[in-house]
Amino acid sequence: MMDIDLNKTLHFKRMIYKISLIDLLSGLFVNVIISLWFPIMGFLLLYDAINGFGNNPSMEQTIFEIFLFLIFLFLGFIIIRTFVNINRLKKIEGISIDINRETVRRIIDNKNWGVQNDNKKFIKALIPSAFSSGRQLYILFENEWIYINSTTFGLHDLKSPFHFIADKKVVDYLSDGLKKELESTPHNK
Repeated sequence: MMDIDLNKTLHFKRMIYKISLIDLLSGLFVNVIISLWFPIMGFLLLYDAINGFGNNPSMEQTIFEIFLFLIFLFLGFIIIRTFVNINRLKKIEGISIDINRETVRRIIDNKNWGVQNDNKKFIKALIPSAFSSGRQLYILFENEWIYINSTTFGLHDLKSPFHFIADKKVVDYLSDGLKKELESTPHNK
């Protein structure tokens, strides 16, 4: 699993990982291939629907291929959007670093997520997943602000765009739990 560059992450408000240039380029190459596969296949289906590759396709086949083109274009858009948003941090207003940390630790302990790293600046938890190498949950603390990111990694530490719904659910669960607990905290502003 990858480690983050904490100062750059807090500065840019996006997850910045410590990785080598080769890993960065290979990950970018795989992401581009995954992102462009669906639109390219969709355009090939549309081309086939229009030209028929020398055959005389039936009207039903043409409509089906146009329908598949639209589905593939939509899936390509979703995957590209996921790659753009995969490093985004969700920002939540807290109370103080100590109270925020205690609240986050309570929520993580209640869910039995494995805490891999816990210090004053951030908490890194690993959430077991059946269909990936693991989901990393980062909770960063800066003054009274809390930043949350959940990213699922596939093989070879490649970020998986196919788990974006589960990642969003984890972030929403944690942020909703934090908001509820922090509102009921007597130290609230």
